[in-house]
Amino acid sequence: MENDGLGEITGAIGAAMRDFRAATDCEHQLNIRIWRLTTQTIRLAMAVMAALCFVMFVLIFVLSRDLGQLTQKMTEMTGYMAVMEKNFVTVAQSMNRMDKTMGDINQSIAVMPRMVNTVETMTATAGQMTGRATDMSVAIAELSTTVTDMKTSVTSMAQEMSALNRNVFAMGGQMNQMSRPLQYFPF
Repeated sequence: MENDGLGEITGAIGAAMRDFRAATDCEHQLNIRIWRLTTQTIRLAMAVMAALCFVMFVLIFVLSRDLGQLTQKMTEMTGYMAVMEKNFVTVAQSMNRMDKTMGDINQSIAVMPRMVNTVETMTATAGQMTGRATDMSVAIAELSTTVTDMKTSVTSMAQEMSALNRNVFAMGGQMNQMSRPLQYFPF
């Protein structure tokens, strides 16, 4: 009778060990599936990061190339503005001389009342033209300053784009560094 009780205990322990072994095998299989899914997810994330880095590199390259041309055009435009400013100053000086000449003519023909009225109107108009030419010269000077500021800003943007380009390259290197441990996985 003791043997029967011992046989039942041995059978129950054997069944429990088989169940434990089956649960351990099932857990091992689930762990392998989880590792494979995790590895696939990491590979996909690395591919997406590589694609993003490539897109960022292309964007930075295109912007850097265009910013150089824009800076060059701004430099040319600043030169043209300086020449225009000089020409407007010359026109304003000519207008001042013309205004003085009109004043002299006005004094010379003061004896003719109708002509005096016409000359006065011409003098006023010439004075307005002189004032407007002076205003234009001031506006051109302000525009030249604004263009110079824009050129400085564009140059700064080009430098920031270059720094961003270096950072993207560094990120690519770091991504390669991070993906090295994946070479040791057999799947």
